[in-house]
Amino acid sequence: MWILLHFCDVYADRQKEVADALVEMGRERPQTFSDYREMLLIKELDAVLICASWDTHSEMAMAAMRAGKAVASEVGEPIHCRSAGSWWIATRKRRLPLCLWKTVSMAGMK
Repeated sequence: MWILLHFCDVYADRQKEVADALVEMGRERPQTFSDYREMLLIKELDAVLICASWDTHSEMAMAAMRAGKAVASEVGEPIHCRSAGSWWIATRKRRLPLCLWKTVSMAGMK
């Protein structure tokens, strides 16, 4: 079972919405942040799941890995091989797990 203890979103209304939903599900209310860099300072934080706009994935992932956190992130179209290679090297140096996935839209396909 996963436990969400910390949550970051630049929008306060989304922070509240997610925190409230978790409490309604019987989970502990997560500590919320509007700046992911503050959240990465938490020593007990083991891993991060990056669900942000594609143009911020690389920056957030590299910051998380430099902070010693495992990373799971969607890989959007704008990611370049150079970014993916940097992620791979950072995880190998720190012996961190890395999970990447690609979302494929089936809209318009017959």
